[in-house]
Amino acid sequence: MELLTYLLKSELVFGLLVFFYVALLRRETFFTANRTYLLGTVLLASLLPLASVAVGVLPPVRVELPVFMYAGTPAHAATGPDRGVLWPLVYVCGVIVHLSWTVVDLLRGRMALRSAAPSGPMAFMGRVAMPGGLHAAEHAAVLAHETTHVRQRHGIDLLFFRLVAALHWYNPLWSWAFRELKRVHEYAADAVARQYVPHYEEIIVARALGVPRLPLVHFFRSSNIKHRLIMLQKGHSTKRAGFKYLLILPLLVVGLSLTAWNTAPVASPVAQADGDPVFPGGQAALFKYLADHIKYPVEAEGQRVEGTVYVGFIVAADGRVTDVAAKRSPDPVLAAEAERVVRSMPRWEPAIKEGVPVASEMVLPIRFALGGGDGK
Repeated sequence: MELLTYLLKSELVFGLLVFFYVALLRRETFFTANRTYLLGTVLLASLLPLASVAVGVLPPVRVELPVFMYAGTPAHAATGPDRGVLWPLVYVCGVIVHLSWTVVDLLRGRMALRSAAPSGPMAFMGRVAMPGGLHAAEHAAVLAHETTHVRQRHGIDLLFFRLVAALHWYNPLWSWAFRELKRVHEYAADAVARQYVPHYEEIIVARALGVPRLPLVHFFRSSNIKHRLIMLQKGHSTKRAGFKYLLILPLLVVGLSLTAWNTAPVASPVAQADGDPVFPGGQAALFKYLADHIKYPVEAEGQRVEGTVYVGFIVAADGRVTDVAAKRSPDPVLAAEAERVVRSMPRWEPAIKEGVPVASEMVLPIRFALGGGDGK
């Protein structure tokens, strides 16, 4: 599966799951269930797009195109940035930057924990820091709050979420979900700590100012004061409200159906189509596209490498070009260039079988020749 296709499917699933959480679950006091749900969205958004549904998919059509001969040198090739290479480069750079920020936040959290005068009570990666000057009841409540973060391994949740969210750095919905997960952690810790003092809400308000901004650290003086107080005053959700979580099952079915496009075809004999797939503008336009976009690799030209690359690819039922791979090639450099050009093709008109668009297995021979030679 192409990276762009996978990411689009992943964002679609994640958006659907987050919408369900906001609409039905966010205000419930089932904090453990909500924590599990938010972490589950990460796994489902990562794994569900990989699932394929083969039921009802018509067998593919196989078409071998005429040989296209390309004779040229790098001097004749079109110049300019290759968009097919540029966007993955930007994506990878974004991932590296966000992973670097995560490492920095880990170091900052460790420094805050080891500080002689920590910025108030805090929990970080299995350890708790408590300041002095707290009276007995307040100390017991605050310690119970921070210990809950450690005991329930909330720090591992945040680190796991941040690492996966780095792969989706371009989507602000992941940052919002991260903050929501951290808020649920505070709700769960408050629910435990309030058992130690009769007026726990007053302690939260008293320590509400001066909140450091460290994403991976659970500070008792968090910025979610308003929401924490609201949830403390809110009565326990009823058992009837718990039935909302059963709706997750049909939600998963919906998510799977939304990501089932571009699935692998059923393994079966090759079908005959009523109409073959067509490049926009026909075969002449295809050959012109190839002539305009192929660049004879400098390395291959320097070594006088010639020959025919047989590029296999799929024209999906919606016309997209996928699963590009050289089936046979005289040289890896020529194979890489042929794959690059085919992968950058626009959508085709798909093949038609019994009035329904179907996927097609295509083979395109591209003959690289120097000086008009007839490479094989």
